[in-house]
Amino acid sequence: MLRERRIIRCAAAARNVLAALFLPLPFIASALGQQVTGNLQGQLPDSLGQPLSSVNIVVRGRHVQGVRGIVSDEDGFFAIPGLPPGTVSVTMSHVSYQTIVFENVSIQMGKTTDLREIRLHAHPHDLPEVVVSGMRPMIDPGTTYSGANLRATDFENLPAERNYRNIAALIPEANASFFG
Repeated sequence: MLRERRIIRCAAAARNVLAALFLPLPFIASALGQQVTGNLQGQLPDSLGQPLSSVNIVVRGRHVQGVRGIVSDEDGFFAIPGLPPGTVSVTMSHVSYQTIVFENVSIQMGKTTDLREIRLHAHPHDLPEVVVSGMRPMIDPGTTYSGANLRATDFENLPAERNYRNIAALIPEANASFFG
């Protein structure tokens, strides 16, 4: 009789543990299913079908806070997660290709809007000639070295004896040492 009571108590305890473990599962599953944003993705090849990297993709819209953007990867793929549902404007630009703008792209809650392949066409830009002019700076900011170069004519005209110690003392940055 005592043994039967122990078995019944163990079975009840096991039932309570299992109920505590499995009771929250429907609530967790429903919480995970509550997506409030959508995604946007696409592929960017050029007119020959080669993937384009470093294409700027910018998303603007009434419900988008600020401007959202990304750069396409080396395979020409882009994905922008976490966009609010509604309609957006998508701008794709690259320095060597024509800019493409898609208006009224629909972003749906819990879904990914796929723009598929968007082919960009080459658009060369004529740039004006660049002329660089300037003078060498008086102080070289890239080094801490200071010194001077003397030519033979400079050496002959110096008002000092003809040895290296006297000439080194003529350089403006040189200081006299207490060693002599």
